[in-house]
Amino acid sequence: LCEKPLAVAPDAVDALYARAAARGCFLMEGMWTRCFPATVKARELLAAGSIGEVVGVQAEFGYDIGNGCPASVRGDAATGGMAGDIGVYLAEKALLAFDSANYACVDARGTAVLGARDGVDLAVAAAARFAPRAEGDGRGGVASLLWTGQCDTPETATILGTTGSLCFDAAAHTPTRLVVKARASRTEASTDVLEFPLPDDDGAHAWNYPGSIALQRGRGAASRSR
Repeated sequence: LCEKPLAVAPDAVDALYARAAARGCFLMEGMWTRCFPATVKARELLAAGSIGEVVGVQAEFGYDIGNGCPASVRGDAATGGMAGDIGVYLAEKALLAFDSANYACVDARGTAVLGARDGVDLAVAAAARFAPRAEGDGRGGVASLLWTGQCDTPETATILGTTGSLCFDAAAHTPTRLVVKARASRTEASTDVLEFPLPDDDGAHAWNYPGSIALQRGRGAASRSR
């Protein structure tokens, strides 16, 4: 179980998996958000077509690094920045909506505010386009993602479909609530709110970040997969 991001370049990721396979070792990126019950339920709803065909993702995540941030965020333009710290959570939502088995990312671009001294990305607006892997299998869609270290944001993520939407309420990277809407028209929709409480916390540990008691879910998923 390796902390995210697994590496900073695709070739390095391929090399890690090849090394693990050669040694007969299990290797899993620690994207714990994918192991939350809310994410598991969202995946089930998407597969069942509960919001129709997915056509878009809107997501944002930000916190003011002036109030503190991991040391790895600053200092090295090659390995630092907000993309590796929190941008990965928004990429996770896009890839949840447009799963790699059925979709390919055919275009991605963005613009960024960079640190004046270290060149790391401090704020990024990114867009990606996804196309079905099989010709004639769906229409594809886009993702609009914003991450920033310049301010605190609500941190929500919404997956948009042809007949409804699925919203990860704040905080979307440690999701405890899904808001599922089925649209009857442009102005009318029925809403279903699904709650997924965090595990009980006995207070025995001091956490650096909200929701960290749920790190055990990533560990549990890794244990079950071995």
